[in-house]
Amino acid sequence: MRTFLDQNVGAVARAMLNFGLCDLRLVDPQCDHLSDAARARASGSQVPVLERAEVFPTVAAASADLRATFATTARMRDMTMPVMTPQDLARSVAELSIETASELTSDAAGSLGSDGTTATTTEETATNMVPMRCGLIFGPEQSGLTNADVAGCDALVQIATNPNFASLNLAQAVNLVAYECYKETLARSSKGSGTVEEAVGDSSSGSAEASNESLLGTSSEVPLMTPAAATLRCRDGDRPATKGEVFGLLDRLTSALDDAGYKKGPQEGPKGNSPRSAADEKLVALAGRAALTSGEVIWL
Repeated sequence: MRTFLDQNVGAVARAMLNFGLCDLRLVDPQCDHLSDAARARASGSQVPVLERAEVFPTVAAASADLRATFATTARMRDMTMPVMTPQDLARSVAELSIETASELTSDAAGSLGSDGTTATTTEETATNMVPMRCGLIFGPEQSGLTNADVAGCDALVQIATNPNFASLNLAQAVNLVAYECYKETLARSSKGSGTVEEAVGDSSSGSAEASNESLLGTSSEVPLMTPAAATLRCRDGDRPATKGEVFGLLDRLTSALDDAGYKKGPQEGPKGNSPRSAADEKLVALAGRAALTSGEVIWL
């Protein structure tokens, strides 16, 4: 968010590609992410990451198609929100990804009739178990994320650092979090339910290398690994709400409260960008913890 230096964006792109991430989304950047300086720092990740990066005006717009978002921060926040380490995040990512794949496979197998014909369509099966992409949010170099920036996130991610000097370079933070997610995913894919240590320890035998190739694809393909695939079991005809749907509900709710005279006050930013008051931040955080479905958003 609001990245200030071209070189940092290039360094982030390189760190992402190192660990199989390609979907870079820039929120209100204060720099030219396609400058010569950024391209030079990207060092090989220009085409698969940097040139494909999308620019958005707000967090709401950037996360509209995501199921969950996790914000990295070095500061403790005066808000009610889960806090996890990069290792916690990585384990959640791997477990949710495996759970999603397993249940989708199970649902598809259960849809076959006794004569081997398909009893339900793939679309009908996917309605109940929808794997949705998640995002990792990193703040600007000079100040980090504000409370308003993280209010709509599902959890905070904190990296253990020297409390007297906790500020990390942007690309360093991306490196640490992406590495943990990649390492855990690699361990699960190469060892099934085995531990990270077992998979890393066997890398000399070639098993980890083979898994790495399988996960990222051949050199002719664009490597891709989403930070998380959250799973939410829904009733027939429903699915997990996206961040865009949740932010739309919150916009309608806060507008209704304003019209009713419940709260007054100037806006701090464009509508849909940052919450306009402490009350709005609480509403956004509450909606994030509720794990709403699309049907519930429509009903509300």
